[in-house]
Amino acid sequence: VEGRLLTNRLSFEFDRFTERRSGILYWRNASVPQTAGLSLPRENIGVVANRGWDGSISWRQQLASEASFEVTFNGGYAQNKILFWDEAPGAPPWQRSTGYRMNTGLYYKAIGIFKDQAAVDAAPVYRVGGTPRPGDIIFADVDANDTIDARDRIRVNQNGDPTFTGGLTLAAQVKSFDFRVFFHAAFDAVQYFRTESGDIGNFTAEYAANRWTPDNPNAPGPRTFNRTDEYWVANANTYFLRDASFIRLKSVELGYHLPGRMAARMGVHDVRLYASGYNLFLWDKFRILDPETRDSQGQYYPQQRVFNAGASVTF
Repeated sequence: VEGRLLTNRLSFEFDRFTERRSGILYWRNASVPQTAGLSLPRENIGVVANRGWDGSISWRQQLASEASFEVTFNGGYAQNKILFWDEAPGAPPWQRSTGYRMNTGLYYKAIGIFKDQAAVDAAPVYRVGGTPRPGDIIFADVDANDTIDARDRIRVNQNGDPTFTGGLTLAAQVKSFDFRVFFHAAFDAVQYFRTESGDIGNFTAEYAANRWTPDNPNAPGPRTFNRTDEYWVANANTYFLRDASFIRLKSVELGYHLPGRMAARMGVHDVRLYASGYNLFLWDKFRILDPETRDSQGQYYPQQRVFNAGASVTF
């Protein structure tokens, strides 16, 4: 659907899509016991449904003979759902991938921190590769059998791909001056963040400030650790799963056209001077790393903040 209204000042475009894709190549290994020792080839067994929309809306208005402005918003929403995937027959319902987005993961649900030894003594039995101590992360006993094991992992219906992305452009022109701002946003994405702190890495300032200590038993974060020595670091859990939604001021540009007579003296048709900046500000809940990174340990080069100035000459 698209259209223009109010003497073309308002324009819009909207598209909606649905798709059911079958015959996706995937292994049938999940339903085959590992004791069989088989490594099966891929088969055309996967079925996935996709749905979403994208669109834009703009308002353009001439305020005077030498003044105008424009506001444009564009965005898109996309969601997929697995209709059939090879599943382990004995997997509990909360771990199955069918009915969830593709590329989702299983995580122990973090529900708090052991404040003291009394809290540890009252906890279920942990069979996840370690014995709890004060300052450790508490995992939820999802199946309520007084034991923490692999069956207590839950599937989180989010991954590193946002379901919504969008942008907002603001532009204006007054006589010889022009100005343009662009915001970029993404929502409903998560990023797993666990550093190699300990032997070969440092702790983040946020982690150090929020860590549990005997003198600070009510701290919101766990105690310090050495890489993957602890069960709550070696096993993926929701404590380290961060909201990667963000709004970024992607670019700002200011321009000025020299008077025509001045450009003519220079032997050219037009000269535009400009200054611009990219990746200027970021609003997010992640805070530690760039939310657009896919590296869970922070070993990457973040997006750079760039400033430019120059001239554009038209002959």
